[in-house]
Amino acid sequence: MQKKYLVFMDIDGTLIDEQQTVSNKTIDTIKSLQKKDVQFYISTGRMFLSASVIRNDIDRSLGIIASNGCIYSLDKKTYLTYLSKEAVKDIISISNQFNLSAFFFDDHHVFYTKDLPHYFKNSDQNRIASPNPNDYIRITDATNKKFLNGIIIFDTPNSRLKQITAKLSRIKNLDISSSNTNNIELIPKNINKSTAIKSIQQKFNIPSSRTISFGDGLNDIEMFQQSGISVAMGNSPETVKKYATHVTDSNLEDGIANFLIQYFHI
Repeated sequence: MQKKYLVFMDIDGTLIDEQQTVSNKTIDTIKSLQKKDVQFYISTGRMFLSASVIRNDIDRSLGIIASNGCIYSLDKKTYLTYLSKEAVKDIISISNQFNLSAFFFDDHHVFYTKDLPHYFKNSDQNRIASPNPNDYIRITDATNKKFLNGIIIFDTPNSRLKQITAKLSRIKNLDISSSNTNNIELIPKNINKSTAIKSIQQKFNIPSSRTISFGDGLNDIEMFQQSGISVAMGNSPETVKKYATHVTDSNLEDGIANFLIQYFHI
């Protein structure tokens, strides 16, 4: 009887190319390994709806961890963890001090505190993706709505990033991370991709030693630490590569497929 494996794949800079496309080689490799008891999950900072779009391009049977672990699917159920209202209030206050817009998410809505920048309307390389204009909602304060996670994005890397990061890091019940040099990911305390992965490992009784994860960002480090086989993409910064047990080719060179083909000898 062959041993079962879990594979978790980040999206941006990992699974897709610059055109938001998963290569045919990667899709074929995933489908081949699904027949060999390898279970695949997308694991991303994107909201659930956006992750579903990419998942559906591959196979609807793939599981999803979205919003950096705040929402994930398991055994036909969906598990959610929300930002506290106090944390949201403080995030909005601090972002206003720096004249920045804060963005918050549920499974398919985008909530924003100032004008929606042009790059969000173009989905910011699909980081925030909804085809429905009504899914983008402006807010002025901590409303009664529940938010899974949030993000602050700078147009370009900015000297204010360190200042606002320092203030945000002092908010109770909030963890911060980054998936790019120009953003700050806002996540409920002690929630990240690894907490969802741990629940999935326990459910399927698959140990870390048979868990493979692929990523390229700082928000993938906890995922790497929960995986016995952690694979940084060739395009990852050195600060991410040092946490991985392996480095593969870049996302533009079929890095996921190349590693899996070699590892599983297919």
